[in-house]
Amino acid sequence: MQQGLAELVAYLQLAGDTFSSVVDEQSSETIMWHSVKEDGEHQTRQANLPRVIFVR
Repeated sequence: MQQGLAELVAYLQLAGDTFSSVVDEQSSETIMWHSVKEDGEHQTRQANLPRVIFVR
């Protein structure tokens, strides 16, 4: 991911428009990505969200 959390949300929205989805509130997933701050420092970011299952 290059754009951070906004990109993650966009991916989920696009997949949700294409497939049916189920959200499992009992399980969570940790999504991690690397980014570079304006000052050039590298950082690791993460988001915890409920497990999303896409079905046809």
